[in-house]
Amino acid sequence: MKSIKLLGIAIIALSISSCSSVYSSFGGKTTTINSACDNCTSNNKYYRGFGEIEVQPTNSGARVDALSEAKDIARQEIIKEIELEGQVVVKRVNERDPSGKTASAYKQALHIQAFNKVQNTELQCNESKLVKRSRKSPEMLVASVCIEMSKKDFDDTVYKENYEMFSSSGIDKKTYDIWLSSRVVKKK
Repeated sequence: MKSIKLLGIAIIALSISSCSSVYSSFGGKTTTINSACDNCTSNNKYYRGFGEIEVQPTNSGARVDALSEAKDIARQEIIKEIELEGQVVVKRVNERDPSGKTASAYKQALHIQAFNKVQNTELQCNESKLVKRSRKSPEMLVASVCIEMSKKDFDDTVYKENYEMFSSSGIDKKTYDIWLSSRVVKKK
């Protein structure tokens, strides 16, 4: 009976430890690649974007190119998250200004400011590895990147730079912050 319990615990521990792994799509078999950038999820304080790419290292600049591509993927992930959270504000702005002009201006400003801010954000983590499945298979370069950006700093910047638009709609900073704290829930 003890051996069955130990076996059950071992299976659970193995399944939990494999959840944080990144899986390579290269070749016929799946290889687990652990990365220092695996823990890259957004929370209440930070927007975080994870990017990963696999390439064959054919030239000397392959690592730099792969890291650049992974950064672009991570940046796009953050921009999508910001735009999704911004939908709550767009909905509320439409309630105050039914013409849609303010909401449209806000969406455009949010996208532009998110793009500009993410381009200048420092990397939290970057890593590149050479992965070889077997002796006969070619090496693959796997580049992983995690970008982190403060939500409060970004939200404050958006409000300050668009103060005239918000004040003309009667939206103060406190109201804006409350709207941003609510979440859009995807239907299941």
